[in-house]
Amino acid sequence: MKQRHHTIFYLFTAIIIIVILLLLKFGYIDKLDLSPEKIRDNLLKFGIYSPLILITVQFILAIISIFPSAIFSVAGGYLFGLFYGTLYSLIGTLLGSLVVFLVAKKFGRNFVKKLVDKRELHHFDLFFKKKGKLVFIFADYMSIFPRDTVSLCAGLTNINKLNFMVISLIGFIPGMIILNYFGSQLSK
Repeated sequence: MKQRHHTIFYLFTAIIIIVILLLLKFGYIDKLDLSPEKIRDNLLKFGIYSPLILITVQFILAIISIFPSAIFSVAGGYLFGLFYGTLYSLIGTLLGSLVVFLVAKKFGRNFVKKLVDKRELHHFDLFFKKKGKLVFIFADYMSIFPRDTVSLCAGLTNINKLNFMVISLIGFIPGMIILNYFGSQLSK
């Protein structure tokens, strides 16, 4: 059963990588307009489902950092305003980060070593031993590392799921508010 989970995960990862490489090769990613205005216009096409789409995009970007999620936070503030833009971005980012955290908890260090650069993993290990949980708050707040890397490394520690969610919220909220505030001001 465990082998089957690994096979499915590797197959899924390979498909995503192949799709991204094909998009890059044929120039589709270069042609993407990731301006807050264009993202807002695309989100508006989904009508009442726009919040769900923003949450889903933030969820995916917390799992796989292919684009900077900050752009979507700005667009969320632009479309939904400060409060709701922040709320929707937080929900998606927190849920995506939680999934990555739980995957790291389940599959352990050997799995994470395949996804995270050895130096980054070593830095997290050292910092966590010295500073404890605060490392993850600052890593999320300062956005030094991609969110998926922070969540993977947090999953290797003794932090439980509830603590991880609280720590992540503390780390995410200031940046999300700033980005969504900026987005909300674009509409004025």
